[in-house]
Amino acid sequence: MEEEQGPILAAPHFYWGACNVCGATASKGKPLKRCSRCHAMYYCSADHQKAQWRRHKSLCGHLAAAAHTAGQETFFCGAADSGGEEWKVFRRNAVLTAQVLLARPLELWEQEVLLFPRTCRTPGCHLATGELQDCAGCHCVTYCSSQHREEDAGRHAAMCRHLRLCRLLDRKEAVVGVGLPAIPATIDLTYLGSAPDISHFLEQPWTGGEAVTTMESDWAFLTLQLSGVLTLLDTASRFVEGLGEREELVVHVVGANVTEMMGLIKWEYLLHRLPALTSLTYVFVGPELQEEAADSPSVPPCPACMGRGRVVDYSVHCGTYRDFLTTSPDPPAILLVQNCGFSEYEASEDCQDWVDGWASLSSLLLPSTPLVFTSYTRGEAHQDLARLITTVEEDVEVLVRCQENPMRSHRPVRDWERDQDRDVFYSNQFVSVVRRK
Repeated sequence: MEEEQGPILAAPHFYWGACNVCGATASKGKPLKRCSRCHAMYYCSADHQKAQWRRHKSLCGHLAAAAHTAGQETFFCGAADSGGEEWKVFRRNAVLTAQVLLARPLELWEQEVLLFPRTCRTPGCHLATGELQDCAGCHCVTYCSSQHREEDAGRHAAMCRHLRLCRLLDRKEAVVGVGLPAIPATIDLTYLGSAPDISHFLEQPWTGGEAVTTMESDWAFLTLQLSGVLTLLDTASRFVEGLGEREELVVHVVGANVTEMMGLIKWEYLLHRLPALTSLTYVFVGPELQEEAADSPSVPPCPACMGRGRVVDYSVHCGTYRDFLTTSPDPPAILLVQNCGFSEYEASEDCQDWVDGWASLSSLLLPSTPLVFTSYTRGEAHQDLARLITTVEEDVEVLVRCQENPMRSHRPVRDWERDQDRDVFYSNQFVSVVRRK
């Protein structure tokens, strides 16, 4: 993947180390131009700055006015020397305040202007002025001094290429849309079970070079698509009795949204790994889904599976899992909640988000059915499991406790909260498995 690929107009993601119109990065002979009013946006040319002015001017005016009122050079100067939690609160409040004052929701790139500002990466510093030293490898990290850069060198060395890959994948999706590489068509003829990690199913291209290749970006997108399916295979191979000999399998995917429904054919991949199966049924349940119309076209299996008389059935139910169970008493073989976010919602009954969903976590505990749920980060995984255990009334048997998921995605996403002091997270990165005692 070349750094100088085609132009991106009004890219949906913000990177201060790249032009916010075309995505071009700074070079020694061509530094980026900084907006002289808000000091937050960067462009490769005056023409590109002018091209985005209509979209940028409202947030620009807000940031410039806030800095002027506080007598500061930039909006972010007021957060210098703040601790980790204080820094998170400052940026979260910055997004909320901007939305109130501008009387509209912020676009994604506008939120990222506030969540990923150009400030010193060293914890407890966050200096936003002076001769900042940018990382030329990822264009996502900067330091206020050589001392701070040296102090963080070891930690950043492990993150630098992940950040660069994240930036390039964000940029690629801005051009081509969501990355949906072709799903592998190979079908196992004998049951092989699981494997040590996702690379055994999806061979990883060499990633040791400085450049990010098209093969590597396609592989990262493919792991994102198949992470949920392979997480099901990995956990079911351990906790679903006789998985390799089953002719029928029913899977419930709860809390589903557009992520689960995009590229629906990806879920068939489980059928390719279970040669004894003749019927695979997926039930997607979530309040963000839309009920299927009666005349909606079905999604057929691949030609190889169709030729063997195999069937994959998908059904969609808009609403909570608790309500769904009143119409479907038969339990599935396994239940999956991807990137569950249990801990993000209030536990009280007056919660506006998922009041009828995660407020009744006990509905996810079915007799003899393993509940598999994943989390983006280690911190979230422990919080999600704690919320589940403290909320449900039933006794819970923990089969897998907040372990790093060998079938996680390898498509990095920037983490503005920096859980465990890491700059990126991954879909399905940590997994827990429980069941009712």
